[in-house]
Amino acid sequence: MIQRMMVAAVLGVVGLSTVSMAKAGQSYCNSKYEYCVAFPNSMQALPEAENGDGRAFRLAGSTADIRVYASTMPLILDMSAQQYFRASQKEQRAKKIPDYELLKADRYVFSVREGGQITYVFNRSFKQTSKDGLMYSVYAQYPAAEQKRLQPIIQQMTRSLRLLP
Repeated sequence: MIQRMMVAAVLGVVGLSTVSMAKAGQSYCNSKYEYCVAFPNSMQALPEAENGDGRAFRLAGSTADIRVYASTMPLILDMSAQQYFRASQKEQRAKKIPDYELLKADRYVFSVREGGQITYVFNRSFKQTSKDGLMYSVYAQYPAAEQKRLQPIIQQMTRSLRLLP
């Protein structure tokens, strides 16, 4: 009887660990640009890009294109990250008015729905100026029919984006 209780207790602990791991997901850390992003266990990380700036992810049963990457912002003397993001906003609006948009001093986020597809772009700077600065991005393009499934995943990825210490 005591042995059965101990086995049940051990199985219970193992079960909790598995659930916690599933909820916690995985992390992709990029050593070249020194950032990390969390992604759920349900996603498959594809090989890192040849230039080492990031990687793409796949979700079973989905045609979504989800990527994280870093890039250098244009070297424009004395332009703040916010000024750069305002210029990006103006450029995007000239193409198509976003369905969703957020502009802050350190980020520009927008979403466009077109032809049954949603394109979501999250750009963030961790520095105050764009000179020699880096921009960290989460990009996703997916069928609008998959929005309810993919929105929480993309939200997790954007919220978890951080620099390595």
